[in-house]
Amino acid sequence: MAPIRVSALAGLWQSLGESNGKVKVCSFSPSQHSEAQSEALRRLRELMTSAGGNSGFSEKYDILSVTLCRCKGREMAFLGCLRDLNERYKNRETFGLDRELGTAISREGTWRRRVLDYFKSFENLCPDSYPNVRVLLAFHVPSSVEVAESVLKGNFARLKKLDAGFIGDGIYLTLNINYAIEEYGFYVHQLDVVPVIVCAVIVGNPFPVIENPFKDDSNWLGWPIHGKADSHIAVVASDPAANEGKREPVPCPLEKWGQLEVNTEVCVSEAQVLPLGVLKVKKTA
Repeated sequence: MAPIRVSALAGLWQSLGESNGKVKVCSFSPSQHSEAQSEALRRLRELMTSAGGNSGFSEKYDILSVTLCRCKGREMAFLGCLRDLNERYKNRETFGLDRELGTAISREGTWRRRVLDYFKSFENLCPDSYPNVRVLLAFHVPSSVEVAESVLKGNFARLKKLDAGFIGDGIYLTLNINYAIEEYGFYVHQLDVVPVIVCAVIVGNPFPVIENPFKDDSNWLGWPIHGKADSHIAVVASDPAANEGKREPVPCPLEKWGQLEVNTEVCVSEAQVLPLGVLKVKKTA
C-alpha cells in the first residue's frame, strides 16, 4: 500500500511482520511497548488529531490498550477497490453528480456543496496517486470489544447497522473520534470502556445527504447508496428542539452549523473499509 499515506504507520506493520494472507494481530499497552509499537501509536495519534473535530482527544480520553492488525489479502482487495473507483470516476459525464446536487444558487444545492467542502477539510491519505478518490481515516464504535475483535478478524458484516440508517443502507463510520466515543460508546452502547475501530475508508464520489428522516417525507432512511455515488456523507448534529424532542444526530441545516456541535457520518460498502486496529479508551479521570 505504498501509494497511501497509511503506510506512514510503517511501525505498525513492522511490529506485526508479513501477514502472508492471514490476519496478524498485535496488542500492547501504551505504557509497555516496543520501539516499533511506540512509533506506530505516535503516528496513529498524529493522524487522528490532525483531522478537524478530533482536537483534545489526548486530554479527554485515556488509551488503555492498542490492537493493531494487518492482512495482506485485505490490503490488496482495498487497493483494488481504490484503483477501480479511481478509474470509474474519471468519467464525470456518466458519474458526475452536479445535477443531483441541485443548482448552486438554491438552498439545497448550496447546502449539499458545503457538505462536500466540509469533508475536503479532512486529510486525504493518498493525495497524489489516485486523483479521483480520497482515503480518509475513520472510526466506528461497536457494541462490545468482542464485536470489535470479530471485525478485525474479517467479519465486516458486524460493522453494518442493524437498523435502517438515517443516511442510507451500508457501513457507518465517522471522521470524528470524539463523536464516535461520546455518541456511540457512552450514549448508545452505555460503555465505560469504549472499543474504537480505526479504519481507512475510500470516499470517491460521495452524495451529500441533507434530508432529515424525522421531518422530510422524502429522505434516505434505509435506502441504498445513490446509483452514481459510492458513498453517502452528512454533517450531522443533535437538535432535539427542532426534531420533536428526538436527540439522535441528523443532517444539520447549514444555518445552524455555527450554533450546534456538528460531526460527520459516512455510509459506504464493505469493500471501501480497511480496519487498521482497535483502541480501548475511557474518559480521563
